[in-house]
Amino acid sequence: MNAPHMRVVLLSPLIVLAGCGLSPVARALLTDGQSAYDRRDYDEAVLKLSAFLKEAGQAPEARRALYIRGSAHAAAGRRTQARSDFSRAVTSAGEADVAWRAQVALGSLQFEDGDWPAAAEAYAAAAESMPRTPPMDFVIYRLGQCRQRTGNWPAGRAAFERLLRDFSRSPYVEQVRRQVARGPTSFSIQCGTFTRARNADELRAKLAAAGLAARVESESRGGEAVQVVWVGSYAKYDEAVRELSRVRAVAGDAIIWP
Repeated sequence: MNAPHMRVVLLSPLIVLAGCGLSPVARALLTDGQSAYDRRDYDEAVLKLSAFLKEAGQAPEARRALYIRGSAHAAAGRRTQARSDFSRAVTSAGEADVAWRAQVALGSLQFEDGDWPAAAEAYAAAAESMPRTPPMDFVIYRLGQCRQRTGNWPAGRAAFERLLRDFSRSPYVEQVRRQVARGPTSFSIQCGTFTRARNADELRAKLAAAGLAARVESESRGGEAVQVVWVGSYAKYDEAVRELSRVRAVAGDAIIWP
């Protein structure tokens, strides 16, 4: 299964207390910045929050402003600016829950960029401090993927076992349970799943004709025996990515697994 795109964990609506130490101008800018983000006016959000950060300096509320501005940059496709704001939000003083949210968002950007070690570090840090409720299951799932993609298969399995133990109703449970059951230690390309062996053999033959070493393996899914067609065994995720386009020329729905 392909992982979901970058996750920005939304903050609750902003309540700026009158005695928080901000000037009236700063309070208005922060409130207006979050309101603009909530209505998806990302350029206006960046404008207001940048003005707030200039006005408020090192006030604790700067952490929230950085996180929201980073989220606006991410939504507008400005990834470099988003990473900068999320990183600053992590290290700034302020609300504790903003820090782990920024870690999740930063980790997701790094994950999408293929920087598995950095993404793993960010997700692990978020998991240490965030509430033991969703989206923690998302974070643990991504952490397991990062561990695998850096070649640390035992740590990846440990993350998935934790997800099964702590989040039995998570939408990620089905694919995680399959991984724990099969215990992979390398990547392969899954080309198709069939209930009829004949169909699996036909696809295997097409792949072989294209010069791809394919194999068919039996697997139980939902109590039903299926035939899964695979190509390759790759020690590194990037190796599987490079081969994927060749495989998809024959089997268009092929995916890398795990």
